[in-house]
Amino acid sequence: MSVNSSDKVNYTLRSTLYGTAFGLTFPAFATVFDILYLQDLPISWEQIIRTQMESPLHWVIDTAPFVLGFVASLVGRKQQKLVRINQQLESIVRNRTQSLEEKNSMLVREIDERIQIEKELIEAKDEAIRARSAEEAFLANMSHEIRTPMNGIVGFVDLLGQSELQDEQREYVASIRHSTSHLLAIINDILDMSKIKTGRIEFEKTEIDLRELMRNLINSLRVSASAKGIEVIDELDSRIPQVVIGDPIRLSQIILNLANNAIKFTHEGHVRVVIRQLSATDQHVSLSFQVEDTGIGIPSHQLENIFKEFSQADSSTARKYGGTGLGLSISKKLVELQGGKIEVVSEVNVGSVFSFSLKFDLLSVSRPKANEIQFNRRLPEGSKIMVVDDNRMNRVLATKILERGANTVLVEMVENGRDAVRLLEEEDFDIILLDLQMPVMDGFQTCKYIREKLDSPKRDIPIIALTADALPQEKIKALEVGMNEYIIKPFRKEELYSKINLLLEYPGKKTKTGSGLTYQQVEKDLD
Repeated sequence: MSVNSSDKVNYTLRSTLYGTAFGLTFPAFATVFDILYLQDLPISWEQIIRTQMESPLHWVIDTAPFVLGFVASLVGRKQQKLVRINQQLESIVRNRTQSLEEKNSMLVREIDERIQIEKELIEAKDEAIRARSAEEAFLANMSHEIRTPMNGIVGFVDLLGQSELQDEQREYVASIRHSTSHLLAIINDILDMSKIKTGRIEFEKTEIDLRELMRNLINSLRVSASAKGIEVIDELDSRIPQVVIGDPIRLSQIILNLANNAIKFTHEGHVRVVIRQLSATDQHVSLSFQVEDTGIGIPSHQLENIFKEFSQADSSTARKYGGTGLGLSISKKLVELQGGKIEVVSEVNVGSVFSFSLKFDLLSVSRPKANEIQFNRRLPEGSKIMVVDDNRMNRVLATKILERGANTVLVEMVENGRDAVRLLEEEDFDIILLDLQMPVMDGFQTCKYIREKLDSPKRDIPIIALTADALPQEKIKALEVGMNEYIIKPFRKEELYSKINLLLEYPGKKTKTGSGLTYQQVEKDLD
């Protein structure tokens, strides 16, 4: 609170008046006192004036009050200034205090808001984890429920195709095989997209014979292309190395997605698959892959949408040509996750060219390639195998396939893990094919019990997970509890025979308790 100008004037005026009054009265009293002291009576005005004029002391006494009054006035003004400064300081402190209180209140509110936001973020994260877990559980269950009957369909169709059939019957079998392959491709696309979204997709680092890979891919593509009268052409740059290090499964998947897409949208002409070398060093090589077609082409305004999930160039495409719209999206993500880039150039009624580039490591030392290792396409004679599966159709199918792998193979079938353990305690077996999802005692519990509770050599028996669970975490869990291998249904008999042979013939096939010997480890040791 500040002092206004009128208070300042009044205060100064009062100080001056008090000093003047004191200066006028005090000398008069002093003069009277002197006269009385000198006993100069009676007292008259002339005597007072004379005494006042004659004594120097009286001048000092007369002027001192005026000086004191003036000094008092100055002191009063200084004190007034100090009071004003003090009041101003109090006002500043009060304003600063109020400002700090407001800022503190804002800070408290901001902290509360941040705490609330963090709480909401934690809740959202927990909800996302629960949603992801629910999605993974749903996909695992759906994969198992779909692949289990599909395994029977595909397996028995293959067995039927190997029997004596009329031409018309073989045509029916081929149609069934084509339909099941299409359905499996859709299932695999959905599972791949889920793995990509959750960041759980993994890429192998193994040897790829590019020419052998291309030869196999072209042969498989020609089957579907020949039905439409389309020619499939492969073109390989002579400079590309024979063997590179990468993921052959994912590379094949990308090329097949693009090539099958090209065949689907091409009614006449050809589809060409080209591999060219872009650059090379002693350790690495960069390759360009192109898939060209003479199909219907893609309008320029729709090119940006074809790589989106569940998206196709036109709304009528899915009705006319089929497909989920996931193939190109998955291919793009697989290329980008490996550090590459995919592009497309297209013209309506002329054709399209899809291209992508990838960098591969080269072999550091000369050693035999994995695909040069020849596996026996039949099973060892006299093998005794246990098949554990709660689905009767899958047990029968596995038994039929195994019995065709050798003349003297013996197969025992049980429907849950508890019965498998009991049978293993009573009899000797060479290998166990074990389903994962079963009632009473599932595959994980069964394997763990065998590895931890049984005595050698039964505790070390090779175990192959033969399951419809295609999610990667299921494979990790299976290997962690001590399984040696993991085969996903529907499976090819060649894959099953090869892995059984590896585990039965490889000298180090026996495993330690709780640890699994994987197919990749066996391959590496053989190299």
